[in-house]
Amino acid sequence: MSSCPPKSSKLSFKGEKKKRKKRSSATIAEIVTETTDEIETIDDKETSWIRLTSLEDINGPLFLTFPSSPPIALSCDASGKVFGMPLDISDNLNIIEPDDVRQVWVSTTIPDTGKYSFKSSTGKYLSCDKYGFLSAKQDALGYAEQFECFLREDGLAIQSVYEKFLSVRELEEGIEIRGDAETIGFCECFRAKIQGYRKKRKTETKEITVNKIRSKELESMAGRKLSQEEIVQLKTAFKEGTLNEALLDVYIKNL
Repeated sequence: MSSCPPKSSKLSFKGEKKKRKKRSSATIAEIVTETTDEIETIDDKETSWIRLTSLEDINGPLFLTFPSSPPIALSCDASGKVFGMPLDISDNLNIIEPDDVRQVWVSTTIPDTGKYSFKSSTGKYLSCDKYGFLSAKQDALGYAEQFECFLREDGLAIQSVYEKFLSVRELEEGIEIRGDAETIGFCECFRAKIQGYRKKRKTETKEITVNKIRSKELESMAGRKLSQEEIVQLKTAFKEGTLNEALLDVYIKNL
């Protein structure tokens, strides 16, 4: 079982000027490119981070924070050590964004499993052993590198293959992050954020897919080869939601 003190009130200070932090030499956009083999130019205006609201969006850069005292971000260093990197206590976790490449994980949905993997900025997979010890040293995806995710109103809970949850503990010597909690509570729920432009692009892609239908599909519905004029007519009807009526007209004209 996990245990932690009541939620800290030191999350934000109203009216206090936000401090600007010096960014790491590698930018967050570079992490996305290096760890997912993507080459794309990202506008600064489009790189804002937004709250994760659906498990479907766990597929790309992920920023996980926790409102301990001080607040921390789930991070990983070059040696593969997983730790909680302290965040500026004057920053509100609702608006805070990553300012260090070590704070960003590249999440991926593992096909046909309902599970997810998380890569650090060095391209290594997050692992959790049966004792709850976390690390990010593996180059390949294995049994211990797979996780289930549970999205709740109070945050994102992450469960290892050993059916234990990642948990944040505030100890005298500092913050400890392990993967051995039996149940989901306050200490097992991370505040999760994704890049806003990725959600926008995903939504646009879905809309394009919904509004498209292939010529072969139309010919299959019509039961014969269609002329170019008929294909244009049926595609227009599909977009307008009158495909069934249009197919009937095509059928009648062919009698």
